[in-house]
Amino acid sequence: TEGPDYRLGHGIANARRAVERVEQDFMWGRGSLIKEFTLAPTQSVSWIVTSDGTQPLSVTTAWSDPPGPAITNVTSADMANPMLINNLDVVVEHLGTATIYRPWILNPDLTNKTAAIRSAAATRGVDNRNNVERVTITSPSAGDYRITVTHSGGLPGNPAPSTQNISVALGGVT
Repeated sequence: TEGPDYRLGHGIANARRAVERVEQDFMWGRGSLIKEFTLAPTQSVSWIVTSDGTQPLSVTTAWSDPPGPAITNVTSADMANPMLINNLDVVVEHLGTATIYRPWILNPDLTNKTAAIRSAAATRGVDNRNNVERVTITSPSAGDYRITVTHSGGLPGNPAPSTQNISVALGGVT
């Protein structure tokens, strides 16, 4: 199915394609396909990319979240509350149709812990649990897309958020 799963996540790393992406970023001008920047809580950054509609469009955002408080009372392998200190969100908008694409999310089913729910296909939504967010559009319409990354702040019960370095890798843009 489209999107990640609990067995392989977003898939197996392809070193050859990663090197090709770095080389293409260098040829197009550093920062064209691989962007690195810093956001403070509540800040956003946006930019526009173009797809010719012939290949999938992908936006992957990743950050090294700072360590949270030590967990001293573990009663379950699956923590019910998200543990992110800095919660970042990525959204892709097709400017021609105003269609919004959100990252893939999986249902951790922390209440019933059923295999059936955990093996269900990924859906799209706001991800408050992971420090990697990926938006893919398998068959994008040709046109312009606005990518927005927002530092949404922290999550209840966790330490105060702070300024965060972020990396974004793009695919399928022209």
